[in-house]
Amino acid sequence: MSCTNCPAPVSKPMFTTLYTVIGIDSLNCRAVDSVQVNVLKPRFVAVPTAFTPNQDKINDKLTVRGKIGTKITVFRIYDRWGELLHDARDFIVNDDNYGWDGSFKGQMMNSGMYV
Repeated sequence: MSCTNCPAPVSKPMFTTLYTVIGIDSLNCRAVDSVQVNVLKPRFVAVPTAFTPNQDKINDKLTVRGKIGTKITVFRIYDRWGELLHDARDFIVNDDNYGWDGSFKGQMMNSGMYV
């Protein structure tokens, strides 16, 4: 908030925020109201829902895509039993070197659902 006791405060919240306003008139009557400001953040990354790791050099890796320069802290792939199959850390989006090639311990995984 630019100020808390002025007629026209300005706010630029970075996250969804609930503001409560309390007004008191000259007769000491009070009014209270609240408003929630929902902040929608643009998505800077996307992970495809499918890929084809068949070594045809087309869509062979599941790679995090996004706005140039966006850093990924952690990108993990698990099987349906919760076993960690792929763990890449601290990289910039769009780098196939950090994508998952569909293998685990040197063996190609079966087609299926992974998270």
